[in-house]
Amino acid sequence: MKHTIVFLIQMLFSTWLNKTKRNLIRKSKVEALKVYLKALQGARLGLGMVLLITLAVQLFSVGLIVLIAAAFYLSPLDMETKAWIAFGLGSALFLIPLTIFIFALSQQVWYRWSGAERMVQDVLQSDTRSH
Repeated sequence: MKHTIVFLIQMLFSTWLNKTKRNLIRKSKVEALKVYLKALQGARLGLGMVLLITLAVQLFSVGLIVLIAAAFYLSPLDMETKAWIAFGLGSALFLIPLTIFIFALSQQVWYRWSGAERMVQDVLQSDTRSH
């Protein structure tokens, strides 16, 4: 009888300890994931700052484009040809950086490429397994 009581106490303690361990591990994973996502957001915002600096450089480049436009204006080509060349150049110089900005600052792209999506799924799966 004494051994049975000791055995039951050990089993209860072991079960409680395992459950507590699983909960602590799950909570640790959740907290680590929160820290990782905040760091990821900081990196994304840092990239945004770099891209804003790049935008300033591009504005500098616009000055160069204005000089080119003045050269077109002063060239002997007919006006319609000059206008189409300027339109094509201006469109390309606007749309290419805009596309890069939209893609580089997309939270969904960062979420996938950084591995955060996989980490969230792992935490959620381990959470459902522990219950």
